[in-house]
Amino acid sequence: MSQNDRFINQVVLDPRSYKEENFQKIIKLIKHNRISIPGDSSKEFQAFTERCKVKFEENTLKETFMDDAPDDYVDQLFCVLMDHPVKLPSGNTVDLNQLKKHFINDPTDPYTRQPMKLEDVEEMPELKEKIAEFKKEKLEEFHKEMEKRRQEINAEAEQDIDHFE
Repeated sequence: MSQNDRFINQVVLDPRSYKEENFQKIIKLIKHNRISIPGDSSKEFQAFTERCKVKFEENTLKETFMDDAPDDYVDQLFCVLMDHPVKLPSGNTVDLNQLKKHFINDPTDPYTRQPMKLEDVEEMPELKEKIAEFKKEKLEEFHKEMEKRRQEINAEAEQDIDHFE
């Protein structure tokens, strides 16, 4: 199960199942031979822990982007932070990737239901650039915060191991 992406996602979505601190403490205990498990299992658990950490960060980052994003950076119809904003003939702005998904079933303006083609949309390079800069700044903040958190977790795990009996 540790290889299954759906399983990993479910683990990190449930706060009763995933706390990075606990996973790091277990790894430290294994490394200090306070918990004895076969070598392969130890490596598998470490790999699983790393996959969980990455998935948790991805989920947290998505929430961070959405929570802090200005309204004009968010596709209001599809509720996603836009990567490639385009203006529809109706004057509304949507993400091009979301519009393409919409077109699979219904080649219309999603606001007015008037027939349209992808060629009818207008690129918005200035807005696209602003969104990219916003994401870059948020990503940098996020990585700094996650590194700080990791250092705190590792320090706590070391203290716990010293007192482990």
